[in-house]
Amino acid sequence: MERQRGKEVFLGLDLGGTKLLVGEVDSSGNVLRSRRYPSAIAAGAGQTEVMASVLACTDEYLKEYLLEPGLDFKAVGMGMVGRVDSANGLWLEIQKPRMETVDVVKILSGHYKIPCGIDNDVRSGAAAEQVFGKAKDCKNFIYMNIGTGIGAAFVIDGKMLTGAHFCGGEVGHHVTDSKSGMQCACGRMGCVEALASGMGLHDRAKALRGLYPYTALVFPESGRIDGRSVFELADRGDALCEVLAQDAAKAVAETISNLLWMVDPEKIIMGGGLITDGRLMERVKKQISPMAARFLKEGIEVTGLNSDYVGLIGAAAVGMRAAAFGEGE
Repeated sequence: MERQRGKEVFLGLDLGGTKLLVGEVDSSGNVLRSRRYPSAIAAGAGQTEVMASVLACTDEYLKEYLLEPGLDFKAVGMGMVGRVDSANGLWLEIQKPRMETVDVVKILSGHYKIPCGIDNDVRSGAAAEQVFGKAKDCKNFIYMNIGTGIGAAFVIDGKMLTGAHFCGGEVGHHVTDSKSGMQCACGRMGCVEALASGMGLHDRAKALRGLYPYTALVFPESGRIDGRSVFELADRGDALCEVLAQDAAKAVAETISNLLWMVDPEKIIMGGGLITDGRLMERVKKQISPMAARFLKEGIEVTGLNSDYVGLIGAAAVGMRAAAFGEGE
């Protein structure tokens, strides 16, 4: 998509565990152009090394398309995995024990000489919904992302909840079935992330595989199973996938039901790679407690934003916020 006259453009950086997406997003949330690079996180790099890689990839992108940050962009925004202090521009950790405080805003704004804002990946997704998506006119909502992992962001009275230690929204570690036999990365048994995320489905499928020798589920030699295929095969009667799908949907439904009681949102917006095809969500909706959901004004919705670019769009929304408030200059 070409740039339109009169529309500001923001440089977005979406840093995940396996990829870095660099791109241009205009003030209406349109992705004008983007390019994918490998993430240094996957190679085990520390945060300082990761940021050096981010700068190198972004510089390469700008050089390839003959772009000048001060002329072509209003601000730069970055969404990233891990624990982030967005108010002070600090990336605190990727995951335990990879903990190293890095002043990302100082690095990016100093390098590109434009305002900069950062947040973690899920809160960036919620920012995308606030600015461009289904939460434009909503002051109280939950954005929940189900993909490789599971996380959420809470917006209460128009403000993003981060928590005292910037861990607010880590709903993936909500225990839904302590007798499942599946241990979460956090050390507890039966967290929703261990049952319903892409990683959790893969680990559980491997654990149960011997009981279902005739399953049609494909187990690749390297990498994970395709989580979306679990729900497709379950709908076609595959016994292993039916167990996985049923338990995943129950875990997500119980998590949502509990969140409804705790947070009392106007709506819940669901996003992530395991949500957007609708199969998991259809099962989840059938199991959510009617009593818990009775006050929802607008219900539980699947994001209308492109799941491939929601992180990039969210990063741009974070950059817009920085430009509006003069952050990271």
